[in-house]
Amino acid sequence: MTAKIIFGIAMAVCMGLGYAGYPVKAPGQPLPDTMSIAPALQYVNGTAFIRAGLTGKNVKVGVVDVGFEGADKNPRLQNFFTAGKLAATKDFIHPNEQVLFSKQTDMDWHGTYVWSYIGGKDAAGKRYGLATDAVFYLARTDDGAKEYQKEQEYFRDAVEWLHTQGVRVVNVSLGYAYDFDNPAENYVPENMNGQTAIVTKAAREAAARYNMILVIAAGNDGDNPWKIISAPADADNVIAVGATDMNRSKKTFSAEGPDFLPYLKPNISCLNDTGGTSFSAPVISGVVACMLQQQPNITARQVVRIIERSGHLYPYGNNYEGYGVPDAARILQLMKDSTHDFKTARQIKASGNELQLSSDGTGKDWVLFHKKDNWIVLEQQQLKQDGGQITIKRPAPLTRTKLVVDDKIKAAFHTTDTQEAVKRTTVATSQNVIEIVWP
Repeated sequence: MTAKIIFGIAMAVCMGLGYAGYPVKAPGQPLPDTMSIAPALQYVNGTAFIRAGLTGKNVKVGVVDVGFEGADKNPRLQNFFTAGKLAATKDFIHPNEQVLFSKQTDMDWHGTYVWSYIGGKDAAGKRYGLATDAVFYLARTDDGAKEYQKEQEYFRDAVEWLHTQGVRVVNVSLGYAYDFDNPAENYVPENMNGQTAIVTKAAREAAARYNMILVIAAGNDGDNPWKIISAPADADNVIAVGATDMNRSKKTFSAEGPDFLPYLKPNISCLNDTGGTSFSAPVISGVVACMLQQQPNITARQVVRIIERSGHLYPYGNNYEGYGVPDAARILQLMKDSTHDFKTARQIKASGNELQLSSDGTGKDWVLFHKKDNWIVLEQQQLKQDGGQITIKRPAPLTRTKLVVDDKIKAAFHTTDTQEAVKRTTVATSQNVIEIVWP
């Protein structure tokens, strides 16, 4: 992993235009100007926003990233240039040069594709993001060729600048953890505590003081010893976004929330069929822009809570996926009535170590999260339906591995393994979420 750019697969794949999109036949009112949207937008039921006429119109959205190479020529983004929807840019890395859209490092394509997944739409009307009519403010704060603490100060300054521009939504597909050029600047896992990193404090302050909604990629360290989220995704009252597959299983690379935070991270998750969590977060930034178009005076805290409540796992969230995948139709309902109960969640207290559940008849796989407590997942399991009764079995104690940094300058570390009993299992079906409490 690179600590600064939250992407998960080879750059060549991400440069290959990402989502292909496919036709969507929506019931009732036809979509305004297109019958094709990217899979990730369908995954969050984005057609509910489109049918309601919500496109993030005139909502100010900030993108803090590495670079925006070729954005001025990218076919997905031309509407923002021709319609005057790119309001301002600020380059904190090259403040005296006009190079924001040119290649300065090999990573400068990153911000361009992040932007397109917030609000991109091509000439044929295909949507790659939901905020197709938002107004954008771009900030380069990260040097794609180096990793140093000053970048975090640039991030803090960029958030301040965006606030002065009246920006409410900020996408952050960056993260800082352990990969600094000077190892003395590296963080250790315990620093992902919502209190330590410069970027974390800046994000937390922006949410609390300025009522800004920061949407932040959770990180891509789920399949290496670090495992947990990176800063600033650890900040409270921001939306940290993990990555799932089409079955709503956590992608292996998607970072976990640590077990020492008093609040749940990540907050939610989103389909990612292009790269790392960098490209999950901007889908949610588009969701937030649509919410602000609908209710401009909604608070940052309200936005976070509504999006969480719309997730398919709510109220049984976990440190793999947060409260799961949000749903635009649910969001619209919750914006009308924040206490609305969708009646899709229930809890069962098991009397033994097995439990019988009836198939939901869809044939779609279920996803099980075996947990040591209310939040912390020990194992994720995908369960195929064969019809009839399905047996859910409580696993034997499972191994939980943690990283211990012995010397961050020498990059010396070891891992520790502990055996943990499974006390709860969350069963996510295609339609409901069931929380099993084991004896």
